[in-house]
Amino acid sequence: MNAPPTVYPCRVCGLLHEQPLWGQDDKTPSWEVCVCCGYQVGYHDCSPVAARHFRETWIARGARWRFPERCPPDWQWQAQVKNIPEQFLLATDVVLYPCRVCGLLDEVPPWGADGCNPSHDICVCCGSEAGYEDCLPEAARVNRQRWLDAGAVWFDRACRPPEWDCQAQLQNVPEAFR
Repeated sequence: MNAPPTVYPCRVCGLLHEQPLWGQDDKTPSWEVCVCCGYQVGYHDCSPVAARHFRETWIARGARWRFPERCPPDWQWQAQVKNIPEQFLLATDVVLYPCRVCGLLDEVPPWGADGCNPSHDICVCCGSEAGYEDCLPEAARVNRQRWLDAGAVWFDRACRPPEWDCQAQLQNVPEAFR
């Protein structure tokens, strides 16, 4: 009798892969891109907080397959996410970091955990690049005003919450950058 095949779940979406995504030691990333959620192993799933953040973003964007031609016809993301290892489902004691331009709170620090090393990530709300458009308080203020004057349109409209309150979010901008 053959043993059932070993499968390895994506930490972001739960898609089962035949090859280890994190090596046999569960510490060495393969750097593969998941064909379902499109996130990169070792970058987007390096911690429970990061995996949860990118999972929520993927779901908010409609849980679409990165490579739709590989999607099974009866696929349901709600069933697939049940494959995610428990330690990557819950991220407790989450710290939220504000965008210096628009105040959007995120679990991934735009200026690193130490506040000194920018990620160069693009804010999904205002579209500002951390470390470029927010490096100085005056730059953040100018870019904030530019964004507000253009109607405070979300850079990634799929991520905009239905009950979004721009004025409440702006209160999150760090005092030095207001």
